[in-house]
Amino acid sequence: EGSVLAHELQLTERFLRSMETLEEEGRLRIIGRHDTCQRVGVVSVLPLHLDPAEFAFRLDEEYGIATRVGLHCAPSAHRILGTWPTGTVRFSFGAFNTAVEIDEAVQAVTAICRAEK
Repeated sequence: EGSVLAHELQLTERFLRSMETLEEEGRLRIIGRHDTCQRVGVVSVLPLHLDPAEFAFRLDEEYGIATRVGLHCAPSAHRILGTWPTGTVRFSFGAFNTAVEIDEAVQAVTAICRAEK
């Protein structure tokens, strides 16, 4: 299927697989499902050794990668998820993103996470 959603989910799957490696290393926590079943092209992570706001700032300043950080207008959900009060770093993948961009984001996240532990 060549739909926009299928493309976004392929990118999401690519990103999630790499984030699972960092999660296994104890460097970050993936928030939510680890697969693309009943999911859209959004992944939230919690860096375990760096404040999420600092993490997002470094992604932007050092790598030009824009994310959204914080409670995402859902503070009660973050209390339940155990990410209160800092929230998470949220990545969104869309129709115009490419696999190369996902790989660049993975490299940036990996570099920042591995530098902090």
